[in-house]
Amino acid sequence: MTFEATTGLIAAMHVVHEMAARAGNLAPADKAKCLRATFHRVMPPLGESDHIEQIIDYVGGDANGAGRTFPIRSGITGAAIREDEIYLMERESDSFEDYKKELIRDWHYTERDARNATSDRFSAIAVPVKSKDGQTVLGVVYLDSNQKNFFSPQPVTDAVVNGCAGIAQYIGERYV
Repeated sequence: MTFEATTGLIAAMHVVHEMAARAGNLAPADKAKCLRATFHRVMPPLGESDHIEQIIDYVGGDANGAGRTFPIRSGITGAAIREDEIYLMERESDSFEDYKKELIRDWHYTERDARNATSDRFSAIAVPVKSKDGQTVLGVVYLDSNQKNFFSPQPVTDAVVNGCAGIAQYIGERYV
């Protein structure tokens, strides 16, 4: 996907990132360090795919990641797509070794996938984005934080979900 094709999604992710940062009372200097947001698309053919692709770099954090692929069978992004529901992940332990076990036990990661996980993420949310007719999950908005329980307060969850409604509208008009 070209930069021109993703410009609108990048702008939309900046908006959702800012909405979540403000709802979570992050100081302006902290929001880029503490919070990341991106968009993953279901790889074609829709309805038969077993992978998603991160199509834009993260907003916040180290701003990389575009082009990576992930299996739909695991993680909160996979769960959001498979179940067509919003998922929250709150890490149980400060220990990265325990976190990897948690990913395998609770989120169906393989040992290899768990080894490649980012060690400093403690909270995440995944929101499915559906086609204009509401029948097909096209992708997922994913945000994570290095702060524990960042997405658990209702105002933060609401800010992300409300922002994603706008993204779904945009994707339905632009891509489908």
